[in-house]
Amino acid sequence: MRYFKLENSSGETFDITNEEFFFHDVKGLGFDEENEFRRVGPVWRLTSTAYSQSKPGGKIMFTEYGSGTPYDKYDLFRRFISQPPLTLIYYPNGVGTTAYRKKVRVSKLGKTEITELGVLDCDIEFVSYSPWYEIRYYEIIPFPVDENAGWIWDVGNRWDRPDSDLTSPRYKFGAEARNEISFDCESNTKGFIKLTINGPAINPVWTHHVDGKVVELGGFAAGTDVTLTESDRLIIDNTEGQYSMIIENMQTLVKRNVYSLRDFDKECFFTIEGGHNMFTVASADEAVLNVDLEGHFHYATV
Repeated sequence: MRYFKLENSSGETFDITNEEFFFHDVKGLGFDEENEFRRVGPVWRLTSTAYSQSKPGGKIMFTEYGSGTPYDKYDLFRRFISQPPLTLIYYPNGVGTTAYRKKVRVSKLGKTEITELGVLDCDIEFVSYSPWYEIRYYEIIPFPVDENAGWIWDVGNRWDRPDSDLTSPRYKFGAEARNEISFDCESNTKGFIKLTINGPAINPVWTHHVDGKVVELGGFAAGTDVTLTESDRLIIDNTEGQYSMIIENMQTLVKRNVYSLRDFDKECFFTIEGGHNMFTVASADEAVLNVDLEGHFHYATV
């Protein structure tokens, strides 16, 4: 059975597919596409296309199961969603399978009387900030790996990260000389990336290839000296809808904004594209690097 959860801006998760809170009669999981055409003789030529902002919705049932009345549970849910933006998490094939996410906020939450069956069944509607996306994690490790390089770690393995959904795939790659991460993307919608370069490194540069061609470059402005110590990490992130480039010291937790030091003649902030994607990272001293990549694979519908 398909499964739904919500996550709020505080990182709290709310299960809405259980006996106490049940999201049902779900609609709006697909997509609408806006197209513009220009007539050319007896035919029409497509001139532009764009996905419409989707509005998932349905009903959410608050029941008598567990502790508290349906009204108590309604109030608990209302307080949870008062911390937007929210993330609607959707498991099409049931909990524990691939999770897809969509940034949303609640645009409508109705309220009714408790029925003779002892439930409060209310209309709910979301407005979307993003398309559906799947998160996948990749890591370059600074030593050779065996023939299992690139395999998916099992759920519950020590490499799973406590702050993320355990159904998200994770891959490892040996750094060797090229400091390379590569994967295929089956979507034709561009997705966002969070790239983390762990020190030590000197004036790191990063490059994105698609199907063997360089499409994006990243680095710091000429004459700029950016040195990462063993305790530093450089985070280049556009996954939250804004561009962020910081250096964080993992011992002191002090963060330094280095966005102004970027090379503005280069893209620096990368997006996943359809086809074979390859990301390479290098240090001026040709050191073997430890690199993490969080990829958001976007889909019109899932």
